[in-house]
Amino acid sequence: MSLSPKTFTALDAMLDSVERTTSATLNATQAVSNAVKQAVQEKADPHILAGALVEGIAMTILAGIPEDSRRSVANDLLVLLYTRLESLSIFDETEHRAP
Repeated sequence: MSLSPKTFTALDAMLDSVERTTSATLNATQAVSNAVKQAVQEKADPHILAGALVEGIAMTILAGIPEDSRRSVANDLLVLLYTRLESLSIFDETEHRAP
């Protein structure tokens, strides 16, 4: 199931890949993937959805990433998010750069 054309292809590919994963975490990962797709399709409040996703990322880093790697992983995710939003022309030229 594909997201609307407004979303980027990489997200669709990632979600499809998650759905095909075979592991003990498949059910939980697939449930998250499906919930995100459904929320986008049903036009859930974007502020609440974005907040929930940020909290999920923070909890995932804290619970699943070794302590000595957390700072690097968090920084990489911030850069990734900034780069993606910048590619959508969300920021103007006067705004600061990613960390």
